[in-house]
Amino acid sequence: MHRLWEQDLYWHQWEALRRVIDERKSIVVATGTGSGKTECYLLPLLYMLVTEDPSVRALSGIRAILLFPMNALVEDQMRRLRKLLFWVNLASSALAPNTPKRLTRPITFGRYTGDTPVDEADSDRSQPPDHIRELGEKVTRADMQQEPPDILVTKFLDAGIRPAPLTRSGVVQEPGPVQNARARRSTHLFGHGWRRGSDAASTPTCALGKQVRR
Repeated sequence: MHRLWEQDLYWHQWEALRRVIDERKSIVVATGTGSGKTECYLLPLLYMLVTEDPSVRALSGIRAILLFPMNALVEDQMRRLRKLLFWVNLASSALAPNTPKRLTRPITFGRYTGDTPVDEADSDRSQPPDHIRELGEKVTRADMQQEPPDILVTKFLDAGIRPAPLTRSGVVQEPGPVQNARARRSTHLFGHGWRRGSDAASTPTCALGKQVRR
């Protein structure tokens, strides 16, 4: 982790890390563009994943939902995750078996939107040319339905409040990958602004298959 962030962190990034990890609090970060809001949730998230108890780490299931308002931000986040998790998973795999710092299971992640291929035979949607499937990326919907990723990256529908994986026809087959979060009881919602609070609040509720009271 230290090798990934050699530069000094800003105060709000340290404060986010402290409040989430040490105090186990939820946070809202509101700062200017380019000020490092992404690190405010990625640092705590990666810390939680690399420090999971080995018996828990061995179990697949969604630990975090990264929710964005449009595909461009989803793709930007995927590029960041590929860069970070390439090194995290590669460094872990290079350690000898039974080494305390070796991850029991690589940290997995995936993009779940209308652009995600259904399976390897899907000719209508292309796989990302820079994917790192060998080092943790779930590339197709079938991959994620078979083994839900630790980090699910998705978006809101433009005309609705439920995230794309739960609503678009053909995107998910019952019970769907997000439903595995119920067993984990560790789903987090990291979203960016621009949408009504009710939109964001409905997402973990939909993910866990519960009703929303308005």
